[in-house]
Amino acid sequence: MQKITEKFRLRAANRSTHEAVMLQKQIDTTTPEDEGRQYVDGAKEYRLADGRHLNCIDEYTFEIATTGERLTRS
Repeated sequence: MQKITEKFRLRAANRSTHEAVMLQKQIDTTTPEDEGRQYVDGAKEYRLADGRHLNCIDEYTFEIATTGERLTRS
């Protein structure tokens, strides 16, 4: 299971803006003895609102995986 943990805007060199989200996997750690479900945070994934994947270069810089275009957190 994944959940959206953050929404933010990115800006391209041509000054266009893009909406992006950070998704984080939720790993089910529930055992038969547990009451209710228990989850821990897993790997993070970044995507544009249109579904294209982003590579995270650093906290403020991202790259569209299919084009190599760099985007900066605005």
